[in-house]
Amino acid sequence: MSLLQLPAETLLQILDCAGSSFFCEKIARLTICKQWFQFARLVCFKDLNLSQGTLQRMMRSWDAVDIRLIKDTMESLTLRLMGYEDSSAIPDQRWNLFRGGDDGRHTLTDWTATFEIDLKKLASLAQDCPKLRTVRIHASSEVYPIIAQLPRHDYLTIPGIKPFLPVKNLTVLDLDLCGSSLLSHPGGHVPFHICPDIGALLTVLRRLRLRMRRICADVLRPLDHESSLRLSEVIINLDLSEGPEIATAPPHSLSCNALDLNFLEMKTGLETQAKILAANMESPKIFRILSHSIPKFELLSVDVLTGKHMLLTEDIYEHKPWDADGATITDNSDAESESEISSLSTSFDNQ
Repeated sequence: MSLLQLPAETLLQILDCAGSSFFCEKIARLTICKQWFQFARLVCFKDLNLSQGTLQRMMRSWDAVDIRLIKDTMESLTLRLMGYEDSSAIPDQRWNLFRGGDDGRHTLTDWTATFEIDLKKLASLAQDCPKLRTVRIHASSEVYPIIAQLPRHDYLTIPGIKPFLPVKNLTVLDLDLCGSSLLSHPGGHVPFHICPDIGALLTVLRRLRLRMRRICADVLRPLDHESSLRLSEVIINLDLSEGPEIATAPPHSLSCNALDLNFLEMKTGLETQAKILAANMESPKIFRILSHSIPKFELLSVDVLTGKHMLLTEDIYEHKPWDADGATITDNSDAESESEISSLSTSFDNQ
């Protein structure tokens, strides 16, 4: 018996196991035959999972994409971004010049501008998908195989990211943008303040997860509302460490206010506003704020709902789910060590 002879429900279950990424990696896998396509497209575009390379290839063949297939099907969108990836093609002795010279700046700015256009096209499509409920964007730092200590290139802009926020029926927003500040335009140097735009979504969201280079209490400040919020899960991760291959000191998020470089004040402001927000949530299940200690670099978590402080892991590079529980810290002795974070964050911000 061939796959196409199976009952429709069984065939869809099998294709669900393959997942959207299986088809997105090679679009030819959709077009085996017409009957196959009718089932495969439902899986491919239902939970659309795009790597940066797949997104760019999709945009290059945009005119050949039948947008209706995506509009009528997509329920969740996941983007995995990595920034400029052609560094390995540059000879070792030229890499420093490439990063610092005019040719290097022009190359990176041109690439960022093109990438911004790709993101805006996809966001425009997302806004027209009535079934879309979930948007996840994970932007990791560029990895330079030649000189790991080089400053990170900011490759995300507000015009590229902000259009994903006003998706009509959005209920889940997961933005892990630790790999890049949000700039006003390609090649810009001034990070942009997006927290009020995210805060405005709190009246419609059910779940919010955030990690950004800059953040402030506005991200937890909803618009005026008369009834309790349906929001049930909020996790804010202030720890920007990604892995040992990123050879910079793992810093914390900075305040959106460029004049306010005191991490403790920023974190306290977030925790205070978090308690206010939690009191307005109808059925809160998880509300956490993550950070790391200095100098041990232990990953810590504050449970806003219970006031409990937890140690998640003694190694920040060890993968740990953001919503994981950890050993309870009875003596909140990390506060004194956290005062050293501001200097690390300041040096990172000046790179």
